[in-house]
Amino acid sequence: MVRIGDVVRVTDGPFADFRGPVRSVDVGRGRVQLTVDILGDVSTIDLPLEDVSPAAADESVTMDGPSSAAHPRA
Repeated sequence: MVRIGDVVRVTDGPFADFRGPVRSVDVGRGRVQLTVDILGDVSTIDLPLEDVSPAAADESVTMDGPSSAAHPRA
């Protein structure tokens, strides 16, 4: 179970591979809100709980979308 402040990675959907801190968890609705950087704008997204997992301890969150390892730049 994720908690407020945990850093999570989105595992499915259009935001897959984005990482960010959890802002809120609604267990009753099965939803989680987290903060991510989308094209330079910090945004809050609302996702199903099953679409996130705890980020690995060695994954850094820089608020710039998916990690460069997952999506190398040309």
